[in-house]
Amino acid sequence: MSKTLTYSIAAVLALTVGTTAIAHKNKGMMGHKMQSFEELDANQDGKLSKAEVVKYGEARFAAMDSNGDGNLSVDELMKDREEGAKRHVSRMIEKLDANEDGSLSLDEMKNHRRGDRLNKMFDRLDKDEDGFISKAEMEEMRTRGKYGKKDDKSED
Repeated sequence: MSKTLTYSIAAVLALTVGTTAIAHKNKGMMGHKMQSFEELDANQDGKLSKAEVVKYGEARFAAMDSNGDGNLSVDELMKDREEGAKRHVSRMIEKLDANEDGSLSLDEMKNHRRGDRLNKMFDRLDKDEDGFISKAEMEEMRTRGKYGKKDDKSED
């Protein structure tokens, strides 16, 4: 097996195992269908072996390798991401589309619970509680980062 294929399989396996745990908690990552324990447990013995995880990773890699050359190109990886994103967006529309017209209006978006998060975030940034976010308040947010701690990355 070539080094490229070995590293590619290792990367797919790492993503598979890592995103499985995250997705279980977050109900999917980037809209990807996350395999169940039962799907990974090929011999149905109630536990996962390394071989079962490797087998799943190899099958996932092969499915993504649309031209069968044993390598994942940018286009193949992007196609996989785009398909996942499309599923994610479709589920979002299905969930938020109050009038069931297949699209989201501004009102439907505003009525979703994310509107509450926006209000809380705005209020947190508006330190002097004047109903506006000043340049200084915005800069403080960038300097402090999301959680109010010094964020060195934000000073680029």
